[in-house]
Amino acid sequence: MSKLSSKTFRKRIRKRDIKCRICGKKTHLHIAHIKSRKDYPELRNEDSNAVVLCRNCEKNFGWKLPLVAESEKEIDANIPKKVVNKL
Repeated sequence: MSKLSSKTFRKRIRKRDIKCRICGKKTHLHIAHIKSRKDYPELRNEDSNAVVLCRNCEKNFGWKLPLVAESEKEIDANIPKKVVNKL
């Protein structure tokens, strides 16, 4: 994958998700892949396989993403709000 397409991918995701998809913070944001880049290299730059998370949510929930969602559209519905409120 070229650096240019990876950069374009990151820009698209950051434009789509302007805040953390779990807690709503707008600082210290990172792009997290739902299905790992290692196991699913063909999904590396797929918009549906990525979400923006803040540093704290990525640390606490990033590894759980494949357990709760198949794509970014399922993240909002499947992350329990009571879990988010504990952050």
